[in-house]
Amino acid sequence: MRYLFHDITYQDKVIRFIKPLNIDSDGARITTSIAELQVIGRYLEYKEPNTVVIALLGRGIIGCSKEDKTRGPVIQAFQKNCKRLPDASYVWKTAELVID
Repeated sequence: MRYLFHDITYQDKVIRFIKPLNIDSDGARITTSIAELQVIGRYLEYKEPNTVVIALLGRGIIGCSKEDKTRGPVIQAFQKNCKRLPDASYVWKTAELVID
């Protein structure tokens, strides 16, 4: 599964935005399914415990659960203190998930 990502360091954690290739997550409508991004996010967080993944779906919607007892407080604090910029403001890198 190929995807784009951008990392930001916040409170000794890595906040990793992920999104599908060729998707404007600031676009007018939701342009992708969250299922594949959830698989990528769960796997990355398992393999990299210091990383919190936030999936970007479209319309600026962020696919993450604030109710998660581990991730929730970090995500809530990050969203309160750091505004996510439009996609064009970040340097996106391409990655491919290969589950070992």
